[in-house]
Amino acid sequence: AWGEWETVTDADCTNKGSEKRTCSACGETETRETAPAGHEWEDDFTVDTQPSCTTAGSKSVHCKHCDATKYTTVIPANGHAWGEWETVTDASCTDKGSEKRTCSECGETETRETAPAGHEWEDDFTVDTQPSCTTAGSKSVHCKHCDVTKYATVIPANGHTWGEWETVTDADCTNKGSEKRTCSECGETETR
Repeated sequence: AWGEWETVTDADCTNKGSEKRTCSACGETETRETAPAGHEWEDDFTVDTQPSCTTAGSKSVHCKHCDATKYTTVIPANGHAWGEWETVTDASCTDKGSEKRTCSECGETETRETAPAGHEWEDDFTVDTQPSCTTAGSKSVHCKHCDVTKYATVIPANGHTWGEWETVTDADCTNKGSEKRTCSECGETETR
């Protein structure tokens, strides 16, 4: 006179369980295996490994009752979320500079060179050496940002700016006299 079947060991998704029943007249028991329950799958994918900027992640469909998964799928790496380029070293007229940008997700930085700025020339000549009465000077066009020049040109000497002749020694009937004049720019004198 068998009673109802009672669970002894629960079946899980992949392993059999067991159950027993007992005779109410003599107490004898009978056992039997029960079939594995099988997986009960979630409706949606679960992310197993989050992708990073440079590394792929993964996702799969999970069983609701155990660690089994199916349909494992690669999630492509996100790629960096780069910020704006920021100057590290300013480029000069002739030397390269550098700039960097930073990923807002992982903090990685990337650097690159920037081209030399090139010369920016003044519109007019600048006198580099003033000419004197007897010595030539020079002028050139200057870069606005560095000491480089172009179109160096000689400025001729000015020549003296002589004043009036002034008597130094009067001439008489038989002797010569002398006179001098002075340059108003440099103070040099000339006599005759």
